[in-house]
Amino acid sequence: MALHANMFFLCYARRGSHVLKTADPAEIMESYEGYIEAMNRSGFDAALDFQTAWYIARDIRSHILEVKFCRSCRVNYLFEPSMSSLSQCQLCRISSVSECGLCTAN
Repeated sequence: MALHANMFFLCYARRGSHVLKTADPAEIMESYEGYIEAMNRSGFDAALDFQTAWYIARDIRSHILEVKFCRSCRVNYLFEPSMSSLSQCQLCRISSVSECGLCTAN
C-alpha cells in the first residue's frame, strides 16, 4: 500500500509545489485518475481508492506526511517516521538499492 501511496503522490506532485499547501479537489481527482492509468499501463491493480488518495493529499498539506528527496533514485517520496512502510523511499525499498541506506531517515 505504501508504494501505491507514493505512486499517487508522484502523480499529485507533478501538478506543482502548490499542492503541498492548498487543496483543489479537481487536481486531486485528476491525480488519482493519473495514478489509476499508470497502474493499468503497468499491469498492476490500483490499491488505493479515491478516499485514500484524498487523505494522502490532506496529510501532505497537514504535515502528517512529509516529502523527502531520495539521493539514490532522485525522486521525492512520502515519509512518516512512525510507519515503517513509509520510513524510506518506496522505489528503493522494492529494489536492492534500499540496502545503501541513503533513503532512510537520519
